[in-house]
Amino acid sequence: MQHKLCWLRGKGVTVNCPGGHEGCTASLPVHAPLSEYDMGKSIGTELALQNVLIKYAKTDGDGRSAAGIEDSLKILHPMWSVERLADPLHLAATQLSHCYNAKFSDEMFPGKTRLDKGKVKKILSQDVIG
Repeated sequence: MQHKLCWLRGKGVTVNCPGGHEGCTASLPVHAPLSEYDMGKSIGTELALQNVLIKYAKTDGDGRSAAGIEDSLKILHPMWSVERLADPLHLAATQLSHCYNAKFSDEMFPGKTRLDKGKVKKILSQDVIG
């Protein structure tokens, strides 16, 4: 796990702060970027060293962790590939958001006020995702 948060400090966890204060639980320096790809690569390396191969990785829509897992596994198993599967919760939330934010004509939804029309638009968006 990679994080920069120090809120676990003093909770009985033995940690070394990367360049910060004593007792910090952060695993990255404050200025280091968080990278899903690097996290995936680290996970893939650990699994490859244990001879565990991953065929499917479920991530959010913009997740790069599956690519990191695949790249690390290919070092020991060059012909191996990892397929990224979309997380259904993230996928549904994205579809709901896109439908709700889509441009519709003012006459499409019944209601006297913008709030009333927004409620009907939300119901349509929820029906679209299923």
